[in-house]
Amino acid sequence: MRRTTAMFILILLLLGPYPTAAAETSKSFRYDAQGRRDPFLPWDGSEAKSKSDIDTQDLHVEGIIFDQAKGSLAVINGAVLKEGDGVGPYKIATIEKERVLIAKEDEKVWLPFKSGGNET
Repeated sequence: MRRTTAMFILILLLLGPYPTAAAETSKSFRYDAQGRRDPFLPWDGSEAKSKSDIDTQDLHVEGIIFDQAKGSLAVINGAVLKEGDGVGPYKIATIEKERVLIAKEDEKVWLPFKSGGNET
């Protein structure tokens, strides 16, 4: 009887703290959005700009996959786009190795690709 009670207490001691620690860890985690919208919260659209409100200063080339044979892709504001795709009121006219040409009516603007690497 003592042996059974001792084993039961030992099992409780070994298993006891883990669920509590896991629950505390999940409660203390905070997502750092770094100035962006938190993707874990519901989106109500209040932060969105209409397509006509988007300015070239709002557009950031985050990456380029350059492939002349199969067609290049550009990541602009998190969206993967190809030539001819629209971004706001603009259309992607040309994708080069280090920049993207967007156009709207007679307005044409080159958006540079600025890598996130260490620049000195």
